[in-house]
Amino acid sequence: MGSDFATYLGSRGILQRTSPEVGPEDTDFLLGATGGGEYFLGNHFSLGVEAQLNFLVNDNGGDRLSTGAAFMGTYYF
Repeated sequence: MGSDFATYLGSRGILQRTSPEVGPEDTDFLLGATGGGEYFLGNHFSLGVEAQLNFLVNDNGGDRLSTGAAFMGTYYF
């Protein structure tokens, strides 16, 4: 696709704990995988897309698998 296009793979992990002062104590953990690409329109600007696959482990037994997508524009300075 030329030198103006770049692809990437990534992972994410999030640990979220709800304090007993705010509500019922709860701890959630999210594991995710991402992949996408960016097309560089110039030295300072790119457009990209990203696909996500996430797995949420919930203390309350509400485990779930979800997908997501993002479209982004980035300005580099």
